[in-house]
Amino acid sequence: MVAVVVPFGSVAGIGLYQLSQVCYQMGGFKITAFDRKNLYMDIAIRIVNKSFLKLTVKSYDLNFYLNGVKVSNSKNEVPKEIIPEATSTLTTTISVAFKETFGALKSAEMIANFATQQYDKITLSVDGVFKVKLLGAPLTVKLKQTEWTWTLADILEMMKKPSVPCPPTTKP
Repeated sequence: MVAVVVPFGSVAGIGLYQLSQVCYQMGGFKITAFDRKNLYMDIAIRIVNKSFLKLTVKSYDLNFYLNGVKVSNSKNEVPKEIIPEATSTLTTTISVAFKETFGALKSAEMIANFATQQYDKITLSVDGVFKVKLLGAPLTVKLKQTEWTWTLADILEMMKKPSVPCPPTTKP
C-alpha cells in the first residue's frame, strides 16, 4: 500500500486518487560488484501509470535498508514524465561498506549470506517519498518501510514475472 497526500483544493474533490490509477512496485535488484568489504547493488522500482493521464515524477527521496539497517539514500530532482498506460523503471545504485555499516560481527554474517546467495536471509526495505504532479496538482506519495520490505529471494521470484498488475483502485 502507498499513501497519497492530496493538497486541499478542487482537484481533491473530483477524486484524483481514483482517476490516477498509478502504483509503485519493487522491480528487482542486481548485484553489480561484491567483495569482502563492499557491495554495490542496483535496485529498480517500477512506476505503473494505468490511467489516461500523464504523470510527472518531480522528485524522490528514498532510503534503503538491508536487514533493517539503513544503508543508502537516493535523491533525484530531475522531472520524469510517464505517459498514460505506461511503466517507467527508476533504477538507483546503493553501495554498502559492510564493516562500517553493520559492525564486525554482523558484517561477517551479511558477507556470508551474499557470498553463498542465501537471499532468504537478507531483507531489503524502502521508505521515502515521491513528489509527483497529476492534472497540474502536486501529490506526495509516501512509501512505508513496513509495507516495502521483502527478502531478496522474494524479489528474485517477483523478477521472474513480466509484470505485476496494480492492485484494484479503492476509495480512500
